Amino acid sequence: MSQTKQKPLRRRLIPWSQCGFTALLFALALIILLPLVWVFVQSVKPKSDFFGATAWAMPSRVALENFSNAWVTAHMGQYFFNTILVTVMAMVFVLLLSVPCSYALSRFHFRFNRIVAVVLMGGIFINVNYIVVPIYTMLSQFGKAMGIKGLVDNLVVLALIYAITSVPFAVYLLSGYLTSLQKEYEEAARIDGCGYFGTLFRIVMPLMSPSIITVMVFNFLKFWNEYLIGITFLTDTEHWTISIGLLNIMEVERVANDYGRLYAGLTIAMLPTILFYCLVQNQLTKGITVGGIKG
Repeated sequence: MSQTKQKPLRRRLIPWSQCGFTALLFALALIILLPLVWVFVQSVKPKSDFFGATAWAMPSRVALENFSNAWVTAHMGQYFFNTILVTVMAMVFVLLLSVPCSYALSRFHFRFNRIVAVVLMGGIFINVNYIVVPIYTMLSQFGKAMGIKGLVDNLVVLALIYAITSVPFAVYLLSGYLTSLQKEYEEAARIDGCGYFGTLFRIVMPLMSPSIITVMVFNFLKFWNEYLIGITFLTDTEHWTISIGLLNIMEVERVANDYGRLYAGLTIAMLPTILFYCLVQNQLTKGITVGGIKG
């Protein structure tokens, strides 16, 4: 029997362009990662390590008391829970307002449909920081006229302001995703006797979950890090959010030379956003890709 000769295996060479692109991505990831690692290292340094040593020196010991001091003494725990409460409420309000609105604009054709859509889309280009003072004046004057107290120093009102100012972008993203979905499932649900709201909550919302998660991620980052609206409306220190508390702790600890507590507060503020993004990054990429291509 004649033996067939096997062809020698050729080593697959990676093109130089791909190597350069990979190196660029690695460098960008390193640039983003290094400040995070540096802040965490500073947060576990004892107070004595900040004097007479370089900024990149490793801590002489792990000072976990910095976190307890920041959480209790600097009131970061209270600011943390206030921010969670405002962020969760605002995200719920955004979904309650934007999901039905985007469904109506993308699925129903009614009078002035186009005008309503253009007005909502125009809200994307309005910088909320420019209208903070008018909103504050309007609410304070309305509260005085109606005899209602607490409109300008209320976490629920703050969450509503966050949500309303975020509706245009949420509607834009959700409407773009809805146009990529086929209507057969909705038509089948209506044939089976399901109403509009039942179709929305039972059929449409599960299908558009990647886009909803995308909206949640963007708004979570926005609400968690927001400062200007919060400092304008929240006058009582017990209602402060974590961004306002961080500025306060920066001023206090800079005078007290307790930088470990300061960096511990920064670490506490950063961790929820990093963890939240790690949990939903796959759905976030899917939602942006589909909504962007079909929108």
